[in-house]
Amino acid sequence: EGNKNNQVAVLETDFPEAATTFSKMYCSAQSPVWFKDEKSLQVYFQQGGNKARAVLTLKGNLIYAITDLNVSLIPEKIKKAIQHVYSSYLVADVKKVETADVTVYRVTLENNNELITIQADEEQVIEIEKMWKRWIPAQKKKSSGTKKEIERI
Repeated sequence: EGNKNNQVAVLETDFPEAATTFSKMYCSAQSPVWFKDEKSLQVYFQQGGNKARAVLTLKGNLIYAITDLNVSLIPEKIKKAIQHVYSSYLVADVKKVETADVTVYRVTLENNNELITIQADEEQVIEIEKMWKRWIPAQKKKSSGTKKEIERI
């Protein structure tokens, strides 16, 4: 249970396809820790000094993998596309998200006023979410004789 060598032995015996897929995709993975639920296997590991997590089917097909990255590991073409649109922002967080068919980079950018989450690949940069860093409450309207306050969205 807690013994990592035992985890690998059980994994290779009970789920050989998943073990093979994982070892091919992440041959330099370090410290893998496996968990099984009803329909999938999850593995948490280190890859090149970065935290990562992969989820595979019990038959060994990759569902998705997420790796925390340093900005220096974003492909140059994607980095330039992000800088072109968001030149006044700093990178706060980068995650590489892989499925069997696609790889995208989920990047959180920040400036003094807001956080923006984008998703980028070789073709496009899409803004997913924008959030203000400081909340400024709505001002109350001049009294119209009722006690109703402004509604917040």
